[in-house]
Amino acid sequence: MSREVGQAFKTALRRLAATPCIIAARADDGTRVGMTATAVAALSTGPASLLVSIDRARSLHRLIHPGRRFSVNLLDQRNAGLCAPFAGGASQTERFALGDWRDDNGAPFLAGAASFSCATQAALDYATHTIVVGLVEQVRLGGDGGPVAYAEGALHSLTPWAPDELSILPNGRGSTAGP
Repeated sequence: MSREVGQAFKTALRRLAATPCIIAARADDGTRVGMTATAVAALSTGPASLLVSIDRARSLHRLIHPGRRFSVNLLDQRNAGLCAPFAGGASQTERFALGDWRDDNGAPFLAGAASFSCATQAALDYATHTIVVGLVEQVRLGGDGGPVAYAEGALHSLTPWAPDELSILPNGRGSTAGP
């Protein structure tokens, strides 16, 4: 990949809005380890499973191996302030002193947030990251904090548009179906 394509790719990715998540696990010594991630996606509903992309340079990476449990915690307007500390702005101890963290089935989860408790089923190394398949063992729906998205280097609150606020397509018809 040329340098030009690489830079354009990074710029375009800033426009790919995603829900910020905290991926959390426990080390063998019981220490909680977590990081912010936006590269999280649903893989399947049968069995319920997620894909999570983890940079191999992150401390959490060494903990994610087959059978290891981890949680995926979706940040919302009530807890979006956790995004920066878990992105590297604080030590692991400082990170988990923020918010209401609890433990279940071997992995910490953020109480009040929508979260998934997962067991690692598979992992695929690709370039600088590992793509992890997590089998969802438990779902917590959390409260009604209002969704947020990370895009253009910042957090944004999401508000649904009314159909009359949507742009008009070239054929003169309105669209409520999205892009």
